[in-house]
Amino acid sequence: MRIYSPSPESERVSLRAEGDVVTLRGEIDQASQRVFLGPFFEEIHRAAESEGLRVVKVDVRGLRFLNSSAVKELIAWVLKRNHMAPAKKYVIEFIYDSTVLWQRVTLPTLSHLDADFIVLDDRSQVAGNA
Repeated sequence: MRIYSPSPESERVSLRAEGDVVTLRGEIDQASQRVFLGPFFEEIHRAAESEGLRVVKVDVRGLRFLNSSAVKELIAWVLKRNHMAPAKKYVIEFIYDSTVLWQRVTLPTLSHLDADFIVLDDRSQVAGNA
């Protein structure tokens, strides 16, 4: 999969997917997440399904802020994936940094939507020291 989606409102957000890795960077605080984030996740979902990916890694370590509207778009993606036939369902592995507040609070909660298919990989510098 190869997908790039610039933010329509600023250069503060970078959304890209290469192979099985999705990378989100910057700050997502715009009021119009549905305009660019929703379609981006839809495209990721379609590509993962059509390519038969078993795992999609989502690296959010460089995403310093994510507002509640954007969290809703993440939830919508996870729920859409949850409705797939079990044999076609892919794992979403979030690579995150627990020193970033929104990541530490939101991602463990998000993982409860499907504990068998949402994996959390904390790669903070202090994760081993906690």
